[in-house]
Amino acid sequence: QVAAWRASGTPLTVSVNVAIHDLEDPDFAARVAAALQRHGALAQDMCLEITEGGLMADPAQAHTTLNTLHHAGHRMAIDDFGTGYSSLAYLSRLPVNELKIDRSFIIDLNPHNRSIVLSTISLGHALELDVVAEGVETEAQLRELAALGCDVVQGYWVARPMPCDAFNRWRADWRASTWPTSGTLG
Repeated sequence: QVAAWRASGTPLTVSVNVAIHDLEDPDFAARVAAALQRHGALAQDMCLEITEGGLMADPAQAHTTLNTLHHAGHRMAIDDFGTGYSSLAYLSRLPVNELKIDRSFIIDLNPHNRSIVLSTISLGHALELDVVAEGVETEAQLRELAALGCDVVQGYWVARPMPCDAFNRWRADWRASTWPTSGTLG
């Protein structure tokens, strides 16, 4: 599908969750490259999402795999950030492009969670990463995240899961006016 979107002049990067056992597989990067070639897609068409737990299972192999994927041109994200046990020192050495704040912090933006979200956004930006908030379900959450400086949101407020044909229609009809007028969301 990403190859078809690129061929139609409407490229879109799709995020794909990567399992722990894939990070531990020394051949994983080669398998991803072969799949992309088989389907006529490019590395930049995929953002690979890795959980903090997946990074810590075998840190040395995960780092090697991530470096190989990064050099191939993939975007990479740390998924569910804030729920795992990765050290900040390790995080600063990973070849990732995004931090995805776990929805558990977004569902209830009480003062404690708001502080965690703001700190995560600040940390991500200090590391020159895009910050994505998962699980945005209300306009109030969207506006609060924009005010906090979050870069991107995902969740039911944006759209619910849908078949590809419906997504293509939704994407064509999407209007930027649905986003907050202040903040950095886009």
